[in-house]
Amino acid sequence: MWTSDSLDALDRVHIQRGFSLLFPPELMGSHIGAPSAHTTKRTHRLGFRAAPAIFGAFGIEWNLLDAQEDELKTIQSIVSLHKCFRPLLHGGRARWIDHPDKTIVAHVVVANDCSEAILSVTRVRSSHTMRSAPVRIHGLEEDRMYAVEMLQDLLEPLGGAHAQPEWTGHGSSVQCTGRQLRVAGVVLPEMVPESAVLIRLHACA
Repeated sequence: MWTSDSLDALDRVHIQRGFSLLFPPELMGSHIGAPSAHTTKRTHRLGFRAAPAIFGAFGIEWNLLDAQEDELKTIQSIVSLHKCFRPLLHGGRARWIDHPDKTIVAHVVVANDCSEAILSVTRVRSSHTMRSAPVRIHGLEEDRMYAVEMLQDLLEPLGGAHAQPEWTGHGSSVQCTGRQLRVAGVVLPEMVPESAVLIRLHACA
């Protein structure tokens, strides 16, 4: 199903949230658009445009002859990421997360066996604070230990007024139980407006 003619990534965050309340993600047409959206003329970075797209059927609606070499390499990485996690994204349980900061839109897809999850966090506009409250995740096994790490392929600029949490660095992670992730939540990095990050949680051996 095609949810809208708008490929503006900021619009898609809200459009896809409404769509997913009724339909499964594999039925949702979701594409990476051009840097400047034809409907709104807003311009977004590639990572921000890709973040909502990978949760649906996923495609590219952008003349790649216009893309720079570094953008093509990033797209290749994003396509590989989607293929890797497609069984989880289209077969897991999707949950939208209520967050006290209304500039944050968050949702998580948890594997049916609770072995892993993908968390999406988007800051849609400016907030009174650059670093928001943690995101609490439900649906994981309470006593199971999970490694929490950034998916670097979609890492957006995170702001720079304060030091970022150590676990957000390349190759870094933090371990938490499912209970800790439900009660205390994931400490968010500092995020600029109109940016998104994807966070992977996977059960430790």
